[in-house]
Amino acid sequence: MKINFLGLTIAIGKEQVEKVEPKTETAGLVVLEKPSTERDWVEYYSNNINRLRPLTKAINWPKPPDDPVSRTVFLHNLLEFDTFVGYGKFNVCPIRNLCGEFGILKTQRGEAAYETLSKLHCISFSLMEKELVQSIPGLVNEVFAGVSFEKDVTNDSSEAHS
Repeated sequence: MKINFLGLTIAIGKEQVEKVEPKTETAGLVVLEKPSTERDWVEYYSNNINRLRPLTKAINWPKPPDDPVSRTVFLHNLLEFDTFVGYGKFNVCPIRNLCGEFGILKTQRGEAAYETLSKLHCISFSLMEKELVQSIPGLVNEVFAGVSFEKDVTNDSSEAHS
């Protein structure tokens, strides 16, 4: 007996011996082509950013370094944040991850904003006062307004003092 589940055919019983190829259709899924040029990356980002929810769009997200891993990490965290917004909850993890990944050192005001945002982690927007929800983009922007150092710059400065 064969059962179709989420586009896959699963063989049960005697038919298990047969080689069953999964369908290549991706019903409901968006398969993104890997960008190969800088122009493709710009289009790739703009296509994803155009789908973001208003709260996510209101944040001045940091520009990722110009390498495929950093761009992928950035896009993952951006979309994770937006996914939680879609669930009606605030998620501080993408903000923490991007600060760590891109070497953003929080200013005193940024640290205070981050502490406030950490307290709101995984809290439903419906439980927050309207003004608090509206203040989230400004608080996130304050965190990202920190000083950013590229990894090789910090290594050079430590060697200069030796």
